[in-house]
Amino acid sequence: MSLLSRKNSSVGYRVGQVFLLTLLCCFTAIETAKAEDSVETTVDTITDVTDEFVGETVTITGEIDRIVSPNSLQLQEDEEFLDILNMDNILIVGIDVEANNLAQGQRIQVTGEVREFVRSEWDEDYYLTSDLELVEVLEVEYEKEPIVYADSVQILR
Repeated sequence: MSLLSRKNSSVGYRVGQVFLLTLLCCFTAIETAKAEDSVETTVDTITDVTDEFVGETVTITGEIDRIVSPNSLQLQEDEEFLDILNMDNILIVGIDVEANNLAQGQRIQVTGEVREFVRSEWDEDYYLTSDLELVEVLEVEYEKEPIVYADSVQILR
């Protein structure tokens, strides 16, 4: 290999490195911006002081307690030894359960807007289920309670 071709391959390699580094920095900046726009909190905190979070974008981590419908689930705090008696959960809507391969018992991180559950808004914004019994149960359980309209979900290991 001649000296000229070694220099050209070295330059090409360095250009590739700079490109990848620039791309990595852009993705990091986007993720940082997303994280800065949301408040990291817990399910228990949202359910305890709902008024402080309504309208806010939050990031919460927890365990899937129950799959409610193809695009909604109940999320609870990660179970800890001393927290077993405090099992608050929150309804998460707007998640494609099947596409995200979500299952009961998985730990996930969700980012989305906190709202109070109001059935009329719920029916307009999200078609959660055609099961009228389930709709009635959710209405009794969650009316005026906080729910999260998810923007993103990530499975945690």
